[in-house]
Amino acid sequence: MLYYEHSLEELIKYIKKEKRIPSEKVWNRYAYEKNLLSSKTLEYLYGLRFNKMCRELNRKKKKQN
Repeated sequence: MLYYEHSLEELIKYIKKEKRIPSEKVWNRYAYEKNLLSSKTLEYLYGLRFNKMCRELNRKKKKQN
């Protein structure tokens, strides 16, 4: 699995578990501990700012359930 896909999956899991969107600082600390991509790298690859990307991922996940 690609780091990008794995990092997005972990971000979705984090949002679901914590019931909130992490700040960039919180995510970067979590990502470092779990060997995931940083918020800036995800922003670049996804094409949206981190907060907006998180809201979009959260919205998409809710629609799937």
